[in-house]
Amino acid sequence: MIKSVVEYGQLPFWNPWYCGGNVLWQNPQIPLLSPVFPLSLVMSLPLAMKFNIALHYWVGLAGMHLLLTAIGVRARAVAIGLASISVLSGAMAMHLAVGHSVFLPVLYLPLQMYFLIRGIRTGTLRYAIYAALPLALMIYNGALHAVPMSVAGVGTRSLRPLAIGLLAGVLGCAYAAPKLLPVTLFVSSDRFVDARTTIVHPDAMNSEMVLRTYLDRYQNRGLKFEHQRSGWYEYGNYIGGVAVAAIGGALLLAFVMPGTRERWLGLSLALTALVFVVLSAGEFSAWAPASLARYVPLFSSFRIPSRYTLAFVLFGTATAGWAWNAAAGEVRMARPASVLLALIGVVAVLDVALQTREQLSGVFSLAPLTRGFRIGGGPTTPLPVDTTTNAYSADSPMLHGLMNDSGFWGCYESLQLKRSATPDHPLIETDGSGSRVFDVRFTPNRVDFSVAAGRDATVVRLNQNAAPGWSSALGEVSPDSTSGMHAALAPGTTGKYAFRFTPPGLIPGLFIALLAIVASFFLRGSRLGIGVPAYAGSDLLTPPVNSTAEHT
Repeated sequence: MIKSVVEYGQLPFWNPWYCGGNVLWQNPQIPLLSPVFPLSLVMSLPLAMKFNIALHYWVGLAGMHLLLTAIGVRARAVAIGLASISVLSGAMAMHLAVGHSVFLPVLYLPLQMYFLIRGIRTGTLRYAIYAALPLALMIYNGALHAVPMSVAGVGTRSLRPLAIGLLAGVLGCAYAAPKLLPVTLFVSSDRFVDARTTIVHPDAMNSEMVLRTYLDRYQNRGLKFEHQRSGWYEYGNYIGGVAVAAIGGALLLAFVMPGTRERWLGLSLALTALVFVVLSAGEFSAWAPASLARYVPLFSSFRIPSRYTLAFVLFGTATAGWAWNAAAGEVRMARPASVLLALIGVVAVLDVALQTREQLSGVFSLAPLTRGFRIGGGPTTPLPVDTTTNAYSADSPMLHGLMNDSGFWGCYESLQLKRSATPDHPLIETDGSGSRVFDVRFTPNRVDFSVAAGRDATVVRLNQNAAPGWSSALGEVSPDSTSGMHAALAPGTTGKYAFRFTPPGLIPGLFIALLAIVASFFLRGSRLGIGVPAYAGSDLLTPPVNSTAEHT
């Protein structure tokens, strides 16, 4: 990504450095909008990633604080405490510790839920537009696995939550269409290969694993249980006994406390949290939600159910915030009890923060890179290809190969193209008698060359893995599964030509995004008048004019 943009001044369409050539823009796990990119121009790549992690945590904390405040939590200490436990819980740290930075956009979910709740309360469509933006950012930042979590609706007896949520979802996907449409075409093509480890089914957590997930202060990535299908970093999500008790009590209160203002919101948050905790338990039976989700589009690509613990903690702590607000209106607490609860909360937050810090200890332990990115300084000679280094050896050999301008053949890229390139052949070659290729100039998305054909018909071959999207003035470029990309050249032809790559679906995606932006401009001032849920009277919001509240 950074190398294409900074060193070659090109959009990150094609990755010629790994695996014999692979899609970049179309890879669903590749981020296109990340703070790392501009930061890497003024600091080292590891330091830029540290800033990126810290920034995402702050976004998560701010979004969760806004969400809790919108729910009605007026006690600042309670809002800060619940937000801290939610965002600093162990799952994100464990994933980051093994290099899963693609999970960071999950921290946009609280901000999305904040805008959805404001849209549901007021019926103003601009909040649906705002809620669509975090969803689009998730997709642009390679976090498609977070999209099923964001699909969680706010259930109530009215139609408004459904309409607001649907509009936010449609707009979010439309804003991200320049990324989403090419990704869809890639993963549905016959050239797509999923090289990730096969998950053995059923993938389920037993009761001991569930308890250890949230309550074990000393869990580490090396924990192993019988029937455990993945590393413990896919399961661990420490939040501590205080948070577990608070969430459990809040879920119970949402169902047994009738007559509470905005009970629709408490029930919605509680039901969503319960759905996620059951989903995270995995395929414990043929009728388990995680088992059934394997047959549902989008959810079927969510390979490891235990990752839903991230969403459970988010919605669980949000439910706890609603329950605190509901109980505060019914119970007057003595000052000593308030002080005691505050102390317990402080200890609980510090405990979670310290355990999370421990998971991140030593993550950036490798020596710094010997060189950075050079603006406009990418070499234009064809890349040498390393065919011997083991990608799984120490010290990130693929990254060092990239920085040293070398292709890496034996890569571990999870989502890639079927191999059709050959590492011992030149980047451009011909098969015609008497034909020759010269003046080859390499850039990631474009390879320029001069060719002189002989007396026979000639085939010019680009030695990269075959993929739709390549074009040339030579004529139609055929993606052959055994010989790579090639185009025909008439006998006696001489001239300068190029192979260019553009992701299929990009132009239609841009058109869809433009339509969505125009539609948002006209919708931003509109308001829904259907199904207005009960209003809690939060001082953050003004009740919509001429609305009819539903009282439970």
